[in-house]
Amino acid sequence: MDMDRYPTELRVLAVDDDRSGLRLLKQQLHLCNYNNVTTVTDAAAAWDMLRERKGRDDQFDLVISDIFMVDGGIDGLKLLEHVSLEMDIPVISKPLLKLCYCFQSSDSYESSNHEK
Repeated sequence: MDMDRYPTELRVLAVDDDRSGLRLLKQQLHLCNYNNVTTVTDAAAAWDMLRERKGRDDQFDLVISDIFMVDGGIDGLKLLEHVSLEMDIPVISKPLLKLCYCFQSSDSYESSNHEK
């Protein structure tokens, strides 16, 4: 895979209350040469960080967030709503990301079965 086509200098904010899932996501991003990844375990802390950095040179370029979080005062859906209304930052929700992995795995499985 050609890593030159990915904008690896992006500042990514990864949000999930599942610490092991967050660690795995960060590892996967590092494998794709995304080395500027900040992790947060609740939506309220993520929102505070996003507002604090808005308009600064170190503002985040991408948010990857679980939507099924309830700790910290706001849930993941509310975080996505705030970001979409108040910031110009793309957001990837983790259930969508998991769905993409499922389709990719399913396609790979079907391809390997058709080759036999």
